[in-house]
Formats: sequence, C-alpha cells, structure tokens
Amino acid sequence: MIAGTFFVMLAMDKFSYCLAKGATTVLGRVLSGGFEAWANRFWPLLGAFLLFTALVLIPAEIILVYERNLYGADAPGLWSNVVSVLLTAILSRGYYLTFLRAVRGERPQVGEVLAYPLDFWKYLAAGLLYGAVVAVGFLLLILPGLYLLVRLSFFPYAIADGLGPLEALSKSWQLTKGQFWGILGLFFVQFLVLVAGFIALLIGILPAATLATAFQANYYARLAETPPIEEKVSRP
Repeated sequence: MIAGTFFVMLAMDKFSYCLAKGATTVLGRVLSGGFEAWANRFWPLLGAFLLFTALVLIPAEIILVYERNLYGADAPGLWSNVVSVLLTAILSRGYYLTFLRAVRGERPQVGEVLAYPLDFWKYLAAGLLYGAVVAVGFLLLILPGLYLLVRLSFFPYAIADGLGPLEALSKSWQLTKGQFWGILGLFFVQFLVLVAGFIALLIGILPAATLATAFQANYYARLAETPPIEEKVSRP
C-alpha cells in the first residue's frame, strides 16, 4: 500500500509541478488544484473510496456466490448486478460530496458516504437517462456518442450539490459548453493515472482512483464557479 501510494504520488507530484510551472489552461489548473486537494485530504478521500467500494462490492459478491451455487457457475449474476447498482446509487451522493468538499478546501468526513441514502433515486434516474442518451448517440455515430458522454459527465457532482436528475444533466450540459476538449483531456489523464496505479503492483490503484476522482471533482467545482482549493490557497 505504502509503495503503491509513493509511486503514484511521486509520478503525479512531478506532473503537477510541471503544470504549476507553466500551465495556463483550465485543464492545467484543474489538475494542479485537484492534486493539491488530493494530497492535503488523502486519508479521508482514501477512506471514503474504501468504504464506498467495500459496501458495494462485498454484498454483490456474496449474492453472486449464492447465485452460482444455486444456478451453476454460468449464472449471469442478475441479482448481484441489481444489488450493486442499488448500493452504488444509495452511496453516490455522499461519496461525490466528499470529493467536492476536498476540492473546495473543506474538511471531508468519511462517514458522509452514508449520509444521503434517500437520494438514491436521483442517481438511478439520471444514470438511466445518461446511459440511454449516450447509447443512442453511439448508435448514430461514434462521435455524437462521445460528445454526449463528455458533455453530460458531471451530473453526479451536480446531484451531490442538491439538484434533481434532469436539473443535474442540464447543469452538466450548461457547464461543459466549450469544454469538450478539456474534459476529454481530463479523461485521458485519468486513464493514465489508473494505469500507473495498476503498474504499482495493483495496490496503487487505491490512491490512483481517488486522485482521478479528485481531478474530475475539481473540474466540476471550477466550472460551477465554486471555490476550488487552488484559488483558496492563493487568495491573500
């Protein structure tokens, strides 16, 4: 765990330093501020990630084992998938809000992951709409699907800020106007961070996953005109 964390932190520290030296783009500031928030609030963010992952995966895996014992090794795991989706929706608002608090310079609490179970329907509804719209886009052509995937991708954070499903999708569309290439670049950086985590003996995926989420949370916070951590620390 320590070795994996050190590997990811060392690589991203060099990367963040390069960005801070000369980056004037939105993406550069987002990555620099996201890295700073991640480094300052590393343990609460890691704790939130571990709690979220454990509460989703462990029950789903138990049900999958039961299904395969009952129906055979080729069982599709229908109920396991249903439970996984429901638990993800139940925990999502608290999870994303934890990262938003970090990039806004607040002190996140691990237990907040459990704080908003009744908002599960918002994530289910928005997720279904998001998936359907993006799927239609990809059926038409790859580029429309990719465009919609990027433009609507901030809806989980908008729901964490208190919006409903349709409002959150609309908010994401509004915020990402003119930001397609920056967000696509963010996706590429997140991919590289996760690859670095896998290379670090798999253990590195834990800090890498939290760092990738911190980047995205900081991008949303910046576009939503909330004070990202980078702006707070530079303020006289």
